[in-house]
Amino acid sequence: MFNHIYELGKPKKNVIIQGIVDDWESRLNQLSDLSENLTDKGVSENFMSASRELINQIEEEVWIEQKRITGEKEQLKLLKEAKANLLEQIAELQGEAL
Repeated sequence: MFNHIYELGKPKKNVIIQGIVDDWESRLNQLSDLSENLTDKGVSENFMSASRELINQIEEEVWIEQKRITGEKEQLKLLKEAKANLLEQIAELQGEAL
């Protein structure tokens, strides 16, 4: 279901994301099992509670990953700015040395 996610990012990130997605799929399978017995009111209530809990977990984990990824983008931007500044300073030093 979520196989396309595994192709994103670097291998380390794939392992983290794959672990999260595997957990979601495991819980989805549990929900699927519960959904087969929805005629029992207790099972129906458990199903609704478990499905809301899974939705909340997915939303929270996606938010956390988005925040982490955004932080990495900001770090990359700062790194590129620092690189540009250093290259400019080196060029100035080279110009002064001539």
